[in-house]
Amino acid sequence: MNFTQVLKTGVVNHHGFFIGEYFGHIDNMTNINLFHQPDLQKDKLDLLISKAFNSPVLHPLHKADTSTKNGDMVAIYIKDKNTGAVFRYSEEAKNYEKHAILSWSKGGIECMVFSEDEKVLVVGGADGKVYLYSMEAGRLLEIIGINHEYISSVAMAKDNNLVAFSSFKKNLDIYDLRNNMLISRHIHKEVVSVARFMNKSNFVIYGARDNQIILYDFIDNSVKKELATTINWPVSLLIAEDDTFCLVSDKSGHVFFIDLYHVDAEPAVLFHAKPIVVNMKKKGEKFYFFFDNGEIGIFDLDKEMQAVEDAYNDKDYEKFFELTTQNPMLKFRANDLFENANAAFEKELDKAIAEIADNKLDAAKTRMEPFMSTDKNRDKFNFYILNASKITTFKDLVNSHAYDKAYALAASGSYYRRLPMYKNIEEEFEQTFNMAEMLLVEDEKNVKKAQWALNNYLKVPEKKSVIAALFKAPKIFNAFDELFNDENYKGFYDKMQEFPAIKEAPIYKEYINYVDGQIKTFITQMKERRYEEAYTLSLTMKEKLPEIYIKPVKSEFDRVEKIREFALAITEQRYKEAILLVSANPFLISLDEYSELEKFLNKRFDMAIRYAFHGKVDGVHKFLGKFLSNPYTQKRAIKTYKIAYIHQIDVLGKKMQAEHWKKTFMNYVTRFGVDSEIEALAKKYDMDALLEKFRNISVKPFEEQPLLGNIVKGK
Repeated sequence: MNFTQVLKTGVVNHHGFFIGEYFGHIDNMTNINLFHQPDLQKDKLDLLISKAFNSPVLHPLHKADTSTKNGDMVAIYIKDKNTGAVFRYSEEAKNYEKHAILSWSKGGIECMVFSEDEKVLVVGGADGKVYLYSMEAGRLLEIIGINHEYISSVAMAKDNNLVAFSSFKKNLDIYDLRNNMLISRHIHKEVVSVARFMNKSNFVIYGARDNQIILYDFIDNSVKKELATTINWPVSLLIAEDDTFCLVSDKSGHVFFIDLYHVDAEPAVLFHAKPIVVNMKKKGEKFYFFFDNGEIGIFDLDKEMQAVEDAYNDKDYEKFFELTTQNPMLKFRANDLFENANAAFEKELDKAIAEIADNKLDAAKTRMEPFMSTDKNRDKFNFYILNASKITTFKDLVNSHAYDKAYALAASGSYYRRLPMYKNIEEEFEQTFNMAEMLLVEDEKNVKKAQWALNNYLKVPEKKSVIAALFKAPKIFNAFDELFNDENYKGFYDKMQEFPAIKEAPIYKEYINYVDGQIKTFITQMKERRYEEAYTLSLTMKEKLPEIYIKPVKSEFDRVEKIREFALAITEQRYKEAILLVSANPFLISLDEYSELEKFLNKRFDMAIRYAFHGKVDGVHKFLGKFLSNPYTQKRAIKTYKIAYIHQIDVLGKKMQAEHWKKTFMNYVTRFGVDSEIEALAKKYDMDALLEKFRNISVKPFEEQPLLGNIVKGK
């Protein structure tokens, strides 16, 4: 891949950010450097962070998002001082000023990330803790993940509510800041080195030291797909805003492009360089790649795409294929143009093959020259050049009407079927077969006329059986024609079971082409997310086509039906039905309509949480009672109830209302069993003996609230 521009900073830097018209980076010589866009002329600030900390060197954090999205705050880690700071940009001073001091118990840090709303900075420490700093208050807010080892990566969801972090315990944890609870824990075979939330779904993409890139569903707590298995220790990860692709850099200097839209696509190498890409950033359609030798490679996707489109519009296919073949990101964005260019290549190849058959090799080479910038195109064309003599022989056999020998030669290599003269004799057979059929249906005495029509094919082994069947039962063939013309495709298939010879007839080819065309159209509509069209077509296909042909796409029929049901439920605000559909069909989370359901659920849970933190269980039940029987929302609802009971016990304990306290304590154990939360409260209020008394109590459903009967001990 060729970069649009390369900045040679001369110092090691791993951080980049954007502020107004500037692109900035922080180097390990303790400077903040700004480059004016788009010409990227350097404008070095006076701020020397080392003066603020009396420290000579900054520690480079390559797995860190050390700035807010708009660049008005940047975070710095001073290694030898075991501390850090956040600097905020001042319009008045036209410089960055100290905003908050960061500190932790011991050890260094490996990773950090700002929340999307810029209110929280998440820091992963070598002490196994995850620190949450409030940027509004300028102080430590909370510590989570305290039972871990060295934190290897942190990430934050776009809605600012979820934090993902991994450690040397090989875990990937998803923590809900809104409800102050761990909602998912996944254990991988090796340490997770980098993780990022996808923007529009409940998926996390992570890379691990066993060279794997994994798509993980933290709601289902399941691995959805292994996106890659050969990436040598992933270093950094960047996901496109629309979730259609991601970029991954590794320790061997590769940067990979992973197509997330086409599920069967393999990872492709974007580029390979000796300096390692330690961080990647994206601003609009500009990609910034930070190398460990101090260089910053900038790739302007809009500008490079313009070159691709210009080459296509000018029919400069050599340049078009060269650009798209060298850069999988360009090929992905220009997918429609790429398919059209391939269609143009195939069309010209047909003409070139005809020229090869006429011994016009130079003309064929000239014709195909614009397409020869890719190995695939070159190999395909050169194959026909190398077999030019065989192609000429085939043409001579056809011209001399030695069809039996021509078909025999075609049977020795599938490429003969690509030749124009092969297509011609197949079309001729279809025409003469239909003519013979009409003659025999009109009058069975027209045998000689029919034989004359099919004369060139009577000695062809491939055609003998179907010709014999036609002469034996012409009216049966005519019946198949009528079934096809009446669109009675199921009847056609049923009759074919009684008369398999029809599979050699031209009408069968038309039949199969129609069926294949319907399936391909449906698959295309699903890939392009044209779900309403796909649903309508699925109904037509189920009504008209035999079960055996639609069996391969039956699961997709079911899928598009659920998609439509879900979309209607959201449109009509039937949220309970929508939740049930999501519970049974997790793929619905990827739909745009799902965001409406999330808004509804978040509103309900936010209200319930307010009651929960005041220990008001009845208030929680008012908002969440109906969600307890649904597997999709059950765990989250139960955890909210637990918060309510914990706070209720705590409030009663502080008020010294012993009898009420004991009753609530027992209710909790009866409903949820003995867990770490209740053990902590028992210790706090010196009620260990009471806890032991209740430890073996059997968990029962809520008698006063029967909807809670689904709660299971320890969940």
